Amino acid sequence: MKLLDYVRLRRAIILVAHIVLIILAYALAFILRFEWQIPSPYLNLFISTLALIVIVKGMVFYLFGLYQGLWRYVSMEDLLNILKATIVSSALFAFGIIIFYGHGFPRSIFVLDWTFCFLFLCGIRLSIRIARERFYFLEKIFPTTPNPQRGYPNRLSLSKSENLKTRLLIVGAGQAGVIVKSEIQSNPKLNYEILGFVDDDQVKIGARVQGIKVFGPIDKIPDIVRHYNVDEVIIAIPSANGEQMRRIYNICNKTRIKPKSLPPLNQILKGELVRQIKDIEPEDLILREKIELDMDVIYKEISGKPVLITGAGGTIGKELVLQLGRFLPSHIVLLDQVANEIFITANCISNRFPDIKTTVCAANILDKDKIRRIILEHRPQIIYHAAAQKHVPLMEEDPAEAVVDNVIGKRGLWM
Repeated sequence: MKLLDYVRLRRAIILVAHIVLIILAYALAFILRFEWQIPSPYLNLFISTLALIVIVKGMVFYLFGLYQGLWRYVSMEDLLNILKATIVSSALFAFGIIIFYGHGFPRSIFVLDWTFCFLFLCGIRLSIRIARERFYFLEKIFPTTPNPQRGYPNRLSLSKSENLKTRLLIVGAGQAGVIVKSEIQSNPKLNYEILGFVDDDQVKIGARVQGIKVFGPIDKIPDIVRHYNVDEVIIAIPSANGEQMRRIYNICNKTRIKPKSLPPLNQILKGELVRQIKDIEPEDLILREKIELDMDVIYKEISGKPVLITGAGGTIGKELVLQLGRFLPSHIVLLDQVANEIFITANCISNRFPDIKTTVCAANILDKDKIRRIILEHRPQIIYHAAAQKHVPLMEEDPAEAVVDNVIGKRGLWM
């Protein structure tokens, strides 16, 4: 089936489903109002007003976008949108009834109809979501996409038969853990069975998070792995620092399982979460604590003073220049031996901080005489030396070059 045909068919089914639910809610409101025995006059009233309620609610639901959402991903925001749509549509319908039929219409019908309509619209969406998360065969019968790729590889799959689910333990019952749980349950093809969470938060231990139990603290991972025959562990604490990651990794090492981790929060936003779960790498274990800078102290140190930056055309030098501009030095002297790169840096600082005086100096840091003339001419009070060699493994292969740039070059800056 072509994508366009599939979209049209899906929208037609959704439209018909809404019409059926509107009629069902309206009919049930009459039935309950008259205790299953609708008098003939009111039965005729029901039939004569049926078209009006379908048209009014159908148009309002369209304006509120109820025909566009994916039911398998229904959220609290969707339910609130349904609440608004049903309130507005019921109010407009009541207004139309008063205009065309006067005040003889039973008022309780409005309340009952709104209640049933809201419950039906929410219920069908939640039912579809639960069914798709729990029963994989529904994805084959009613695919979300017209031509789903069978056997699409993902970095979470293991070499297990389709009928054997990977038994998963999630470390961290916070927001990231809940997101991982929801993502996995909404993708049955991943073939995971979520056994539970572990978390050091005493309030969460023993509780259930969206129906999934928090077994205990992180230290209990080895016992939980043995007791429940866990196949895989995912660390869902993207804000964890290096020390915390090393602790969790060492605990998991007591088992046969190599844990996986989430990327930092800023990277999670760049793509599908499940695709970003990865094996723990050395970089994850040496994360450093975030350093909070005292901006007031830095401002007092730099503001109103001339500043010289060597290596200003390089990556670090350019970023350093842009950061220093925030603290309003009186004069920034850009020094680099690569004219093209330093020209780009000068344009960036001029565009972003046009009130700061900027001077470009093309020079080699080893040219002592020229460096001396530049310093005597511009009289910088602060010098940032970014022209040094900073690639440690590479410099270990050629230490002489590191001495030339980082020691001899730096001595040329001393007056």
